[in-house]
Parts: sequence; C-alpha cells; structure tokens
Amino acid sequence: MVHPGDKIEVPVYTTSGPEPVTSAAPGTTPAGPVVVPQCALPNPTTLGSPSEMGEGHFFGTTPFSHMTFDLKESGLRVKSEFSIRLKTTSGNGIIFYVSDTRHKDFLALFMKQGQVFFSFDCGTGEAVISSTKTYDDGQCHTVLFKRHLKQGMLEIDGEMIGDDLSKGGARSLNVQPIYYLGGLPEDFGKNAARNLMGIKTAFQGCLADFSKEGAPFTQDPSTQNDVRKCFSADYEEGSFF
Repeated sequence: MVHPGDKIEVPVYTTSGPEPVTSAAPGTTPAGPVVVPQCALPNPTTLGSPSEMGEGHFFGTTPFSHMTFDLKESGLRVKSEFSIRLKTTSGNGIIFYVSDTRHKDFLALFMKQGQVFFSFDCGTGEAVISSTKTYDDGQCHTVLFKRHLKQGMLEIDGEMIGDDLSKGGARSLNVQPIYYLGGLPEDFGKNAARNLMGIKTAFQGCLADFSKEGAPFTQDPSTQNDVRKCFSADYEEGSFF
C-alpha cells in the first residue's frame, strides 16, 4: 500500500525497442493523443467547408441518385434554353433528361468519356451535339444547351461547341412534364439508355445554378434520391465511391 509522502520508484528502460505499454492509474487520463477510428468514406461532417459551387448539390454517391421536378407542363414544345454549372472528375453520367413515356421524344444532356453531349429528338430522328474537349477535370464549367423547333445549340464556358438539326419532319417536342436532374431511377434509366449512348448512371460530382430561359430554376424538387450539398473535399483523390 502506498501512503502519502512515500517515494515511488519509476523504472528506467535503457534497452532499445518498443516502449512498454502501461495502464494509467484509475482516475487519471492516459498521456498522448486518443486515436479515434475514421470511416473510409467521407460524410458531410468531414468533407470540409462548402465548395465553390455555392448551393450546388452532389450526385453520384449511388449509381441512381437524382432529383425530379414535377411540372404542370413541360414548357418545351417549341423551344427551351437551359444552363447549369458542373464540376466532376468522372467521365460518365446523366446531367439532365426529359422524355415521353416511350422515350421517343426526348431532350438530354450527359457526359461520356469526359465529353459533354446534348441530344434531342422530336419523334422523327435525333440531333446530337458533342464537345471535342473533355470536362472531367475537377474544374467548374458552365453549360448552355438550347433548342428551337428542330435546331439545337451547345455552348460551354462561353465557347460555341456546335449546333445540329433533328431529323425528319417533326418540329415540336412532346414530353412528360417531369425533369430529371443528375441521374435517373434505375428502371427508367434502362429504357432511356438508348438515348444516352448507353449511359445509365448518375452524374458523379456537383451541379449548381440550374436555370431555364435565363432565370434561376427555383422550383423545389418533387423527389431526391441520394443527393446532398457539395463540399470542398468532394474533389480530393479517393473521395468518390
């Protein structure tokens, strides 16, 4: 038994090798940092500050993450103009899609092998416009895609990428009033894949500043599936699934 005032001998180790592990006396705090196990995958509490994408949303934590917007009418019959900012290091993914129930009339924006594609079909043959450069570089890019009757145009970062005319005689776009952003539900995506060059999975990265006809698209999403806010660490190597 140790009494107050007794001298306690502390052993001195002179041999090389690992230091012995000793237990702290009851009621004391062990010296040194406490190691807390870390999850291998990031979560919103460990991803750092909000990213430069502002109020952007991160898609792609699962292959079929997406947002849907149910509208009273599509507003796309004669013409449309959309703009969106994107940031990704993944080459493939669905950015925007709208179609009829048979996926015959449709309008889509997606990425394949880093290139950006804008395509649409009024029912008698599609138009396809694609970039020659790749944009899966982890930088912010602004994409403008618009259509008037049979003519479509794609612009990225203020640079004209190209234009094209849809085939056949049809000029109006007859689609369901549901906008899909960032991806598609799994079963729906299987049927849409033929219009997306085989791409079925969600965009993997951040999308922000979605606008229609030059004005911010302010409608709240009707559904969200595996979507969260963007954070700065989303673009660090290894942070994706």
